[in-house]
Amino acid sequence: MLVSARTILLLSLLSFSLTLFAQKNTGRITGVLVSDSSRQQVGNATITLLRKQDSTVEKIVISDNKGRFLLSELKPSAYELIISDINHEPFTKTVILSEDRPQVQLDTIILQLKLNSMEMITIVRQLPVLIKRDTIEYNASSFKAKENDMAEDLLKRLPGLEVGRDGTITAQGEKITRVLVDGKPFFWK
Repeated sequence: MLVSARTILLLSLLSFSLTLFAQKNTGRITGVLVSDSSRQQVGNATITLLRKQDSTVEKIVISDNKGRFLLSELKPSAYELIISDINHEPFTKTVILSEDRPQVQLDTIILQLKLNSMEMITIVRQLPVLIKRDTIEYNASSFKAKENDMAEDLLKRLPGLEVGRDGTITAQGEKITRVLVDGKPFFWK
């Protein structure tokens, strides 16, 4: 029996196209993400699909504003599905696609809300200036000073005070006769 070159070529092309058709990536995984706290859809969550055998990334998609996602053009294999969202705990699930079951519609995935607990913080506010009758108290830590500044440099930064060339201190035109630091007398010129 003689087989022509044309017949061999035709059989080869047919065999090649059947092989390509069999290897076509037709698998898909779909699902919907919902928050456990509000039962609202979780949009903009990141869905990562890893190949189970070597943890390589197969696909990454983002859920739409209704919490839906679609991973398509997948080969039959075992996958690790990882879902992450800034407000929710990460979610993982193993999904297996086979030639018998190339498409998987997941049940609604309920993401657990992250609990961001912090220890109690107490904020103590210190007033930079406190006026008591005839006394003005300044909180020196409220005014910037350089590391090697002298007391005179700090006094020049305090509002309402003036330090003269001779070292005299005046407040609102009146001479200051006594300066206390942490309630103790501070000797001045």
